[in-house]
Amino acid sequence: MRFIGTSVQAPADSHTAPITSLEWSPDGQFLASGSYDGSVLIWERNGWRAKHRLFHPRLVNGVRWSPNGTWLATSCADGHCRVWNSESGIETHVLSRHTDDVNSVAWSPDSNNIVTVSDDGTGRLWSLTSSQLLGSIFAHSDDCMSVDWQPTGAMIATCGEDPIVRLWPVLSGTFKSLEIGHSLGSVRWSPLGDLLAVTCDDCVTRIIDASGEEVLRLGPHNGPVKAAAWRSDGLQLATGAYDGTVKVWSLPSGSEVACFYDQRMWPRALHWNSDGTLLAVGSQGGRPIILNITKDRPSSKAEITRRLNPEDRPTQGVNCVSASRGAIVCGLDDGSLRRIVLATGHISSVHTIGRSLINAVAAKNGTAALGDFSGHVDLVQLSEQRFGQRAALGAPVNGLAWAPDSFDRLAAVDYSGSLSILSSKSELGLEVEIRERVCEAATKDVEWVSPKMLAVAATDGNVYLVDNHVAVCGVLRGHGNLVNAVAVCSQRPFLASASRDRTVRVWDIDSKRCLRVLVGHEESVKSVVWSPHNPNLLASGGYDFDVRVWDLSKRPGEDGYCKILAWHRQGVSSLAWCEANLVSVSWDGSVAIWDVANSAPSRAITFAEI
Repeated sequence: MRFIGTSVQAPADSHTAPITSLEWSPDGQFLASGSYDGSVLIWERNGWRAKHRLFHPRLVNGVRWSPNGTWLATSCADGHCRVWNSESGIETHVLSRHTDDVNSVAWSPDSNNIVTVSDDGTGRLWSLTSSQLLGSIFAHSDDCMSVDWQPTGAMIATCGEDPIVRLWPVLSGTFKSLEIGHSLGSVRWSPLGDLLAVTCDDCVTRIIDASGEEVLRLGPHNGPVKAAAWRSDGLQLATGAYDGTVKVWSLPSGSEVACFYDQRMWPRALHWNSDGTLLAVGSQGGRPIILNITKDRPSSKAEITRRLNPEDRPTQGVNCVSASRGAIVCGLDDGSLRRIVLATGHISSVHTIGRSLINAVAAKNGTAALGDFSGHVDLVQLSEQRFGQRAALGAPVNGLAWAPDSFDRLAAVDYSGSLSILSSKSELGLEVEIRERVCEAATKDVEWVSPKMLAVAATDGNVYLVDNHVAVCGVLRGHGNLVNAVAVCSQRPFLASASRDRTVRVWDIDSKRCLRVLVGHEESVKSVVWSPHNPNLLASGGYDFDVRVWDLSKRPGEDGYCKILAWHRQGVSSLAWCEANLVSVSWDGSVAIWDVANSAPSRAITFAEI
């Protein structure tokens, strides 16, 4: 194996949550990184110290330097784009007209204008000199995910989950629409502006010329491609995917020349510095991963395994929680599984160093199943505090659920849109009995309705009812955006679904009718769970940091209809009922245990402080 890259010393400071976005300054002396923790750090390349920490009220989706290096624009989930003086770190502009998350921002070549795109499906053009909105000329029928301004200044490219790429002439003319057929991650113009890289959930990157013609396909990765970065000379393109890899391609041949892999690499963001020697990549920890790429590149494929600096401390956000036998089990960013016994408060953990973050967990009796970002499902024997059987699904695992009539059948959904039924009967390991695509979108969560039926949440806004042979037998339609979670009531044939459209819907499973729409969350609803003791009690948690407990026996506006439990400092990622207690966990690294009659947690734990 020939090594063509190494890691440089990690920065001394850190985010407290995974890194969502990053970009080098035009002179290559600074690196800006944005995070789920709502902060942007500006790192000095000389010594890797943080020069500025810029605070936002919600998670940061994008960072972009102005071409002249004077300004840094940041896009935030609070619906605003902020502009900062890069030297002083002072906020100078707040651009606010979007009605949902601002996902991406781009600058005009003269650094005078900014374009922003949002989950509201629109793009907006702003003047930096006057802070005025110049126009709202871009529109997608679904979330608009990425935008880039052609270096020549002639066109703006946008892409979304519709899934369409649009090329917009800045001065005059008709825009062009290119339908790709799969959800899109990003668009990036080449340094000369003659080519556009479009990353896609079908694991392939498309290269399109300025006329809109596809000229090349790069791939595949083994997971959805989310980011692309051109080297300054335009002769190489780096692409990052949700299989944890970054690949480098030679242009115009399209040959793969290098592949970088790390379990903790999160390549939804990557960017090359000005001289093409350092490639910055997002991570599931709090610090960027920097790949030092030599100028003498091989012509053949080379693989690199780049492990994190042992001194790096991964972030400890809690992504998922499950309850069993008076205890809760939590999955964290750092790849650890933590078990808390509610009666005593005793905490035990199972932890593999360097492991990918845990997205999903399902506890049953003395066993926990966990699913991670690297696409694996593992069984953990909690009493022995050790990992057991493993299965590889090949895409980030988003949801897990044990069959109600079995101790050895497990359902799993992943980013590819598949539902898998796994069995732990065999001594050979955790076996995949069935794995089939449920839909063209990603699948986010799964629950068993009965031993013969499952409910699957999907990013196309639907809930799919699927039999145990993974054949779709019904579709619940009505949400206006992706569905994050589903929950089945144990006492009535009701199902609840939580969506990015900020609502929770309650469905009658037999008739497939929507019975109630619960409105109140200010941002995307991430989790929903029924009380095991009261079929009228439903809890939901979201990106607005709040837990809401709904009493369905009451009418909207009636006293006690919706109770807000506010304590967490970041989004509520997951919920579970443990006996009479409601448990909420958050990306701030905390666990709150509630007696829902009270407005404050009866017990709270923050893992970063342990």
